[in-house]
Amino acid sequence: MEFIILILIAVFLYVRGLKACAMLIFFFFLTQGFNLIPEDMTESNFGISKGHDYAILLLGLILFVDVVLLKKRYLKLDTFLKFLLCFFVFLLCSVIYSKFVLHISTKEIIQSTRIYFLWAVYLVFRDMKKEQLKGLMFILFNIVVGLSVLYLFQLVIEENILNKQAVTSTVIGGIRFQRFYNQPDMLYFFTFTALFVNPYKGMIKRTTTIILVSALVLAFHRSLTGFFLFTLGIAYFINLSKGQRWKIATAGAVCLLFIVIFFGSKFAASRTFFDIKIVLTQDVTEVDIDIEDLAKSTFTFRMAHLAERMEFVSESLASKVFGVGLYPEDSKAVGKRFDFKVGLIEELTGKTVQLATGDIVYSLLILYLGYFGTFLFVLLYIVLMISFYKYKNKSKLALASFLFIVFSFGISFFSANLYLPHTFVIALLAYCLVKKEVEEENIQSEKVLN
Repeated sequence: MEFIILILIAVFLYVRGLKACAMLIFFFFLTQGFNLIPEDMTESNFGISKGHDYAILLLGLILFVDVVLLKKRYLKLDTFLKFLLCFFVFLLCSVIYSKFVLHISTKEIIQSTRIYFLWAVYLVFRDMKKEQLKGLMFILFNIVVGLSVLYLFQLVIEENILNKQAVTSTVIGGIRFQRFYNQPDMLYFFTFTALFVNPYKGMIKRTTTIILVSALVLAFHRSLTGFFLFTLGIAYFINLSKGQRWKIATAGAVCLLFIVIFFGSKFAASRTFFDIKIVLTQDVTEVDIDIEDLAKSTFTFRMAHLAERMEFVSESLASKVFGVGLYPEDSKAVGKRFDFKVGLIEELTGKTVQLATGDIVYSLLILYLGYFGTFLFVLLYIVLMISFYKYKNKSKLALASFLFIVFSFGISFFSANLYLPHTFVIALLAYCLVKKEVEEENIQSEKVLN
């Protein structure tokens, strides 16, 4: 009941013009209480079980207030909204297909699709003033810095402080370190923000940057750290002159050639290459992946996981377009219709998880949205990325946001990050703020010329 009261307070604040405060509550729900409130505390007797369910309810009420009560013309078309509407039209068709062709229950369809509704927050952000968006971004930056301090403190006490997730360990230089998977939800975005458009100066700027970068790197994820460094390399590259870019690109091509020549044969003889070749050319059930490989979530496992799902989806035209249907993982029909061999094992039942996965986002997207829907979903990110790149010289936030999406695509083969709402919601917030900054700059330039 206390969370419903908080939603009503947020709506009241929004109506009174305190939109940044209202949307801060929205982010509170979106991130499960800023990663501090366990899921069992948000469970209710009326169908809401997760923080983002409350965020969806709050967003729905805000849209109702704006459209029905305040009569705002929300659907004024712009470039991004056109692509977003195309995705929602597809989603509607997918709902109809799941309901009337596959006979999936309405409750299960809502359970599977409700997360996509959060893309509609773009309409709210677009309607907010630049100062409101900037204030919201500043508050969120400080919150994530504080959460990152708590995350780093976990490494010292070797206990979870943020919402509990899996904990493993790794050995570096003969020393064993705990690996915590419960990084703050918006850490990646604000790490790039701290590096390229930090709201602070001097010592506070350096301190906040160190905290955020440390929280990202000290998760001890090799792929995460590798793509982070790669993305920083892209930032360095695009800031060079054209002549310098050609020199770097030529040197890089030569280095890559030497790597292929000297290490290509070794990789071709490796077990990983052998497994990948089987995954790509044969039945994925032939891939010999043992329990230890599954526990380590190797790249071979991820490729096998994706290939098996793609093989299933490719069996019919309908599934290629709409996916396998909007089933939640706990649906009784899942065990009857699907029998995937590759996947993580449920501890209680010992059975393979059929639909849900945190290992590779494309398995999720292709199953739920098919090839066509996955294309439309990924296209939304691409439109944002192109826009950020276009404005990178006019806005440092645009550069940081561009790098964030590049980084997100990079780690999408190792996580479900693109599917998670905090990834696209913070990108939408940045997009609307960048657009307003550029528009304001253009207006000021026109005034000077006149």
